[in-house]
Amino acid sequence: MGTLILRANALVRILALVGLLSLVSIGLVVLGGPALKHGIAVAHKAGIITAINPTGSDFTLKVDKGPALRFLCQDRCRFQLSHMQRHLTERAHTDVYFITGPGNVLIAMDVD
Repeated sequence: MGTLILRANALVRILALVGLLSLVSIGLVVLGGPALKHGIAVAHKAGIITAINPTGSDFTLKVDKGPALRFLCQDRCRFQLSHMQRHLTERAHTDVYFITGPGNVLIAMDVD
């Protein structure tokens, strides 16, 4: 009977350790994921797209707190134009990863 209790205790401790390590790993990926994908100089804003230039070269994002921000769309962002238009139509929550370029121009790297 004592051996069974010891084994059950060891099993509970191992499951707790695995669970804790999993949570820590998930937390590190959530915090560091954007930096891994975009680099450490990339900033993030979230809000709703309110306008897209007809050429898809720039768009406006209304953030939860603060003024609307205008982003210049380059590279990967241009490939996501249809996705951005759907977000505009549906007024869907949008995450923008960007860098600040010359003259404080906000350059969108990725839009999701």
